Amino acid sequence: ESFTDFELVLVEGDTQPTAEAIAQAYEWVRYLHVPMSDVFHKAVLLNKAAAVACGEYRILFDVDLLPASGVLARHLMLASASPRCLVSGYRVQLPQTLDPDNLPSPGTLLAGLDLNDETLLCNEDAPLSLRENLIDGQRFGVCSCFPAKLFDELGGLFEGYVGWGCEDQDLIERMCVSELTLVRSYDLLYFHLPH
Repeated sequence: ESFTDFELVLVEGDTQPTAEAIAQAYEWVRYLHVPMSDVFHKAVLLNKAAAVACGEYRILFDVDLLPASGVLARHLMLASASPRCLVSGYRVQLPQTLDPDNLPSPGTLLAGLDLNDETLLCNEDAPLSLRENLIDGQRFGVCSCFPAKLFDELGGLFEGYVGWGCEDQDLIERMCVSELTLVRSYDLLYFHLPH
């Protein structure tokens, strides 16, 4: 995937920086270290990363998500062509760890999965989520792509969630209250790495 249209901000929360050398190996990666000595705080980290990013759009994603080939470019294209939509993708759980130096293609990953195996479903796709989504009106998307301006107007991620919380879900709900419609696309596939 070409990153000429992208900027990646790698934000690390730890007592000492450990990933800076990795980031420096790629000219399109900006590195940000946020000292954290006690509780990991994802919302704070992502808000700080979003504040230093320069582009018109944001996609916030975790280190445990691996976009399929071409997905980031397609995601940006769909989001920028659909300003009334909050465009999100889908996650597929990977049952095995991957060698970062020898990543298989997305097609190879999918071909090796038993798609009838319900353990590959992420929480938002489980049968019980249908009621939450359709009747209770809850919305869930993976790696939503949205205008930076809207993110700033809403005050970013709510930092009242400590650790990994519902900060991404909360952001989607607030964006949809601002009259955006959540749209999840099967063309936007992210693999969720086991941990």
